[in-house]
Amino acid sequence: SLGKLDANIVAETARQIAKKMALIPYHGATGSDTVVYDDSWLDLLKGASGIVSGSTTPTSGGTAGTDAQGVFNIVETLKNNFLGNIDTAPEVFMDNGIVVSMSPLHASYYFENYRKLFGTDTVVPVMEQLANGRMTTWIHPGTRMRIVIQNALGVTGEIIATRHKNPVLAFDLESDATRLKMWYDQTDDLIYWRLRVKMGTAWRALNADNVRYWG
Repeated sequence: SLGKLDANIVAETARQIAKKMALIPYHGATGSDTVVYDDSWLDLLKGASGIVSGSTTPTSGGTAGTDAQGVFNIVETLKNNFLGNIDTAPEVFMDNGIVVSMSPLHASYYFENYRKLFGTDTVVPVMEQLANGRMTTWIHPGTRMRIVIQNALGVTGEIIATRHKNPVLAFDLESDATRLKMWYDQTDDLIYWRLRVKMGTAWRALNADNVRYWG
């Protein structure tokens, strides 16, 4: 028995696996991965046509905050894409009708962009919580669009807006994603772990009426 080391080893292994399990659906195999995963969410997005709203590198909006690539301004552009469609326009003002995912860096740019545009004296409560680092999700002002910080997007930096429940993540067995086996081999004095899982990603509808991205 490893005694008190058990909990720490299991916790760190689980943390590393959880991090990888968040990256793979978006990016597929990364780094030294040997898994087979051909159709990640981003691969599917980039293989589609007519859903890119912009490709310049997101920023905090420039000196005045008015540059198109400012992250707050990007979300406004994505919002306007959905407002231009008779089916999705009402969903901009429905709870969780449209969900926007972005990296932690872009969440920081979003708030910087907001302050440049509206000043520090007009910070609404939801933005104050973001400023205090107490949020991973919030509502974009003037809408009911929910913004979510997605760590996995920190690898390549896309900002994705989609109708709720459009992205799909499926498992062969739900328990596959939570069953972790670990053992100690006295022969070679090593600790081994194994997680076997079959999973796949898809979009219910991969067109400009249902999903847009910047990147």
